Parts: sequence; C-alpha cells; structure tokens
Amino acid sequence: MVPVLALACLGLAACTNDVVATADANSSSTHALLVVEQTVPVDTEDATRSHASMWFMRVSDDQAVEAVTGLVTDLIEVPGFGQCVTTGAHAAQSIPASMVPVELAFAGEVSVRTGTSLVPLSVRAFPDVANLVSGVMYTAPGQSDLALPLGGSLEVRTSGTDGLAAMDASTQAPSPPKSVRIEGLPFDSSEVEAHAGQALNLSWIAGEPSDRIYVDIDPIPGSPSDRVRCAMPDTGSGRIAAVAIPETPALTLSIHRMRVSPLRTSAGEIGTAHFDVAVVGKVKVAAP
Repeated sequence: MVPVLALACLGLAACTNDVVATADANSSSTHALLVVEQTVPVDTEDATRSHASMWFMRVSDDQAVEAVTGLVTDLIEVPGFGQCVTTGAHAAQSIPASMVPVELAFAGEVSVRTGTSLVPLSVRAFPDVANLVSGVMYTAPGQSDLALPLGGSLEVRTSGTDGLAAMDASTQAPSPPKSVRIEGLPFDSSEVEAHAGQALNLSWIAGEPSDRIYVDIDPIPGSPSDRVRCAMPDTGSGRIAAVAIPETPALTLSIHRMRVSPLRTSAGEIGTAHFDVAVVGKVKVAAP
C-alpha cells in the first residue's frame, strides 16, 4: 500500500487547465503531510507490512490543501457508511483549473518515532509531472522497516534547513482494529466461515468517534478488479452486505481503520497526518 502519484492528463497535449506560472512567496505557507499505512496479518505479527511517506508542501494562500494533497499522493477512496462498491475502476483525478505549481520543500533530516522506536525517513526526488509539482519527499526505506507500534502518540522530528526551521511535531496514531470477531468467532479461528450471498457480521473494539472503518473483500481465486469495499462507522460492530460475499471457496478480509489527525508543534498546527491501519486474514466461504 505504498502511496503513488495519481494525476490525470499525463499526456500533456490533453491537458487544458490553465497553470499559473509563479506564486507570490510572501503569500505562501508550508503544510506538512504525513501518510502512514500498516497491515497486520491475523495469524502472525512477523509479517506486518508498514510504510510512511511525508511531504512538506509550499502552497499559496488561495490553494486548498486537499487539492494539493491529491497531486502528491493517492489517498484511499471510501464509500459512504453502509455502502459497498467495487474498486476495479477508478475515475481519473482531474487537475484543478488555474493550479499554482507546488514546491515540495527539503526539511533536512526527518524521523518518525512512537515510544522507543525511531525510524529515519529517506529523502528522494519527487517526479515532476506537467510542471506542477517539484522538489523532494520522504519515505521509509522499505515496507517492513517501519517497525512502529501504532496506537498512541507519534512524533515527527526534522533538523531543518535555511528555508525551513527545525520542528518537533506530534499526532495521535490509531492502532489496527483489535479483538475482531466474525459471526461471533475470533478472526483467527479456523472455524470462521462466511456464506455466499449472506450478510457477514463483524465486531471489534471501537476507535475514536472520528475514525472510519472500511473492509476490503477479495475473492480467492480472483483479481484486484473483483475487490469489493464496504464502509461503516467505527462503533465496534458492523455488517457486510450479502451482495459483497462472493461465490468462491475463500476470501481475504482486510479490516481497515482510517484516521485524519492534525500534526501539532508547541506553536500550533503545522500539518495533517493520514493513517490507514488494518488487520487481514483469510476466511472460508460456504455455499448459501
């Protein structure tokens, strides 16, 4: 689940939006964006996969941070609560009209810490597409190298540069859903079973009121285009609609918790953190 660039109009001749050539440096600000993703298998914690990416986006005051965020990373789209959608086809993301070019600032050395675990992030050049985004981004060295226990305070530290002061910021990271039960049975139980064409009941320890839960259902055998995604509030229980349970021998169930929280320093809010943490396992599917 490594964030990737998702831009429409990659064929430059097809782009028709106007791009403002320059931005007034005096009317711009730097917004820090942190994206953390983690997947924990239900049968073992040794294969936990994690990733973190960070950007320091210089944006003009009249630019929406959400629009700029969409230029540098592809955040997961989740349906409304109680809804299920297939994820095989995604609409291309459009570039807002009169988009001001975005600079991704160099912040010196950057590291992420939770508890006693510290992970330095590596800097790399960000691909300049359509002359809209240029600069650098920060990423964890590999998907298994972010050995951070999530669920509590997460700190970000930068050494700073001449153009960007050093900072110590923090945010509250969620943990993956815990004590997950499927039809009353523990998620890791060999007796867990879904029934094709029948609703599936889930329960877990509820998160914060602003957190969201979404569930990806992948048929086995199947392909990513067969995936169904359902969303529900993080209240501790929910139901997957009958239409989402495939007529296959088995399925992979990924139960995700999403959180968007502010990054704050002692001086105030300086950015946003997006978390997507999940527990995943395989479930047998019985005939209706």
